[in-house]
Amino acid sequence: MVKRETVVRGDYKGMAEYLAGFISEKTASLPENVALNLALSGGKTPKAVFDQLRLRYSEQINWKRICIFQVDERCVPPEDPESNSGMIRQYLLHGLGFPEHQFFRMKGESEPESEARRYGQALSDNLPHVGKWPVLDVILLGLGSDGHTASLFPDDHTLLRSERNCVVSRHPESRRMRITLTLPVINHARNQLFVVTGAEKASTVREIYSGNPDEHFPASLVAPSEGEQIWLLDKQAAMLL
Repeated sequence: MVKRETVVRGDYKGMAEYLAGFISEKTASLPENVALNLALSGGKTPKAVFDQLRLRYSEQINWKRICIFQVDERCVPPEDPESNSGMIRQYLLHGLGFPEHQFFRMKGESEPESEARRYGQALSDNLPHVGKWPVLDVILLGLGSDGHTASLFPDDHTLLRSERNCVVSRHPESRRMRITLTLPVINHARNQLFVVTGAEKASTVREIYSGNPDEHFPASLVAPSEGEQIWLLDKQAAMLL
């Protein structure tokens, strides 16, 4: 059973305040010349939380000491409204003077399989390792009401058991392609932080908390090799716990 710390906040502002403090603390704990390797997810909840963080709490964070990676990306150009990298730039990094070379974006405009391989190699080249696996310091994850996280969808047995760093997936309904980190990379992150809002996800949160690892709920397969897993929830997402 995964040990989870649960943090409940009332709104996006409170969640952003917690996130800013968390990132600042983890950055400060590293040696002075070492950057924090942070992977970010897309989606409505991260967008809203990032916006509040940028507007209210960005001065708490030393952005020059952070390298940003992506958890997943839709196969669209960065200027497309569906682009996760575009969202990160617009809602989090805009106006912060963030060093461009420290944002390792997934190129959604590239051929998907080639990009998945390129990005997997970029992880290997730019991160420390445990065995063959690249190790992120912090990974921010979302949760779909169907139990998916990153772009790892329910019962996609091949991708959920992948031994690669990065793969191409398809959304089960739209069939649109995405690029995503795999479970071993996610599970080797030193700190896993789920950020979840909304009453429509409360039953899924309860299922993951109370159940065993199950490929029907990919988020239930996220378990740190070492380190900690934190669930940052609003009151609606936490109401059935």
